[in-house]
Amino acid sequence: MDLNNLDADCRRLIVQAGLAAVNHGLYQDAEAILNALPLLVSDTLDCALLRACLLFGLNRVEEAMTYLDSLHNEQADALKAMLQPNYVTVSQGAKKWKLKQQVS
Repeated sequence: MDLNNLDADCRRLIVQAGLAAVNHGLYQDAEAILNALPLLVSDTLDCALLRACLLFGLNRVEEAMTYLDSLHNEQADALKAMLQPNYVTVSQGAKKWKLKQQVS
């Protein structure tokens, strides 16, 4: 199926289904939608922010936070601030993110 031929409402529903999938533990479905994001979301920044949300929901926290760091954008910084309260940066060579309760 060519996702570019879907209308905007249909593409939006698929992205929303991906966000709902991580919330309901449907990780394979969320992963498939994550991989299709560039075909579903034409706006580069929106696609990047949605990618970070899906990565976070898939418990790929370090990848999501590193990705947000790389965007150098106010919206990415705001999203990181919302996702970050339970995480701290742990310096071990490269930047690592860990749950606060796991840091000793």
